[in-house]
Amino acid sequence: MFSHKWEDGEPLLQKVEHTTIYELEVSRANAKLKTFCSLCCKNLWSRCLRGTATRPSHSSTFEVSRRSHGNQVVSGRAYGTPRAWTYQEYVAAETVQFYTEDWKPYLGLTLSNHKESPVILTEMEQVSHVSAQELAVLRPGLDRVREKLYMASTRYTTLMEDIAYSLLGIFNAAIPVIYGEGNRAIGRLLEHILTGSGDVTILAWTGRAGSYNSCLPTDLSVYNPLIPPHVPQPIETTEMNRLVEALRTFLPDLTLATTLYDRLCDLSSPYLAASRLRLPGVVFRLTELAHDSDAPKSNLRVYRATTSTLGDVEIKTSNDLSKMKDLYLVHPWIRPLLDQEFAEGAAELDKTTQALRFVARLRQPFGALLFEAVSRVEYRRVAADTLILVRVREETSLTELVDNVHNAFMGH
Repeated sequence: MFSHKWEDGEPLLQKVEHTTIYELEVSRANAKLKTFCSLCCKNLWSRCLRGTATRPSHSSTFEVSRRSHGNQVVSGRAYGTPRAWTYQEYVAAETVQFYTEDWKPYLGLTLSNHKESPVILTEMEQVSHVSAQELAVLRPGLDRVREKLYMASTRYTTLMEDIAYSLLGIFNAAIPVIYGEGNRAIGRLLEHILTGSGDVTILAWTGRAGSYNSCLPTDLSVYNPLIPPHVPQPIETTEMNRLVEALRTFLPDLTLATTLYDRLCDLSSPYLAASRLRLPGVVFRLTELAHDSDAPKSNLRVYRATTSTLGDVEIKTSNDLSKMKDLYLVHPWIRPLLDQEFAEGAAELDKTTQALRFVARLRQPFGALLFEAVSRVEYRRVAADTLILVRVREETSLTELVDNVHNAFMGH
């Protein structure tokens, strides 16, 4: 498969399918195709596909790249360009060879597969900010979601919809291609990923909401950085032991900790269908919200609130919250916290210790999601332009936290 930068005058499939390639008129674009075909013949590659000769079926583009004998790249740093389509072309193809603009092997490499070159791997790490080991095991599907979105977050396409369509193979997503839908394509892709994977970190972003669902962003640039600051970070072993012992000493009723832990473990995965989101988590109602007129002048409004469970809260947003009646902050990062517990081998501990460890994690600072009630049972996410960083106060009773656990907080 021939991966390269599209230029004016590129020959389309309809033009070349009944014509000898070498009889095409002289032009820079035709010269690329002629040289590529000569290279294929020289190396006895029987299946030569030119990925940009015509618009392929998007759901099969990744598979086409994967089956290709090699992925010929005109520029040695082609993957380093922010074109979105080169992402899946590199990941999908088992064999890749890079060439310079004058068709010499990049850096004079003689390997049959440049993906095995330490130099290339180092450059790929620098470009993608993902380790060579992780790049090597990247496969299509709904695993490692945040990492894949991160790698796509700095890439661009000419058409807005193509930023989503270029990832269909990466996520093995068979969704309809509808040109003209704008950023709704991103919403439909993220809906498929969220529902199929249950990865709630898809909701960990700040910025503008898209038109498909208020819980989803308008573009993928919000998925940079790789590790979302919304999710509480792991606690070091020594500090965790200290926190657990402190809780064991001061909590009046340890059975409340196990009750809270059981409630949280029983929460379902987030589910998004027909642009309606079911979001499990811990919900906190905001009261006494006030606009901070003394805040530095900017395009953002600054609001402050005090709650019994979260203490002081600061929200920066372009939205006018004074016109919204019922506002809530949601802690939806329960599954990532449970994953932290699993990774640290907490399953081997007794139930009370597991519960106390999780209470300690719940008291860590987290990035809350802001919602407005639009009916008795439905809510709309209010996009914040900066992280709403809060933490559960130590004085908050576990009974209050248990009462705040919701399995089906509905957003649209």
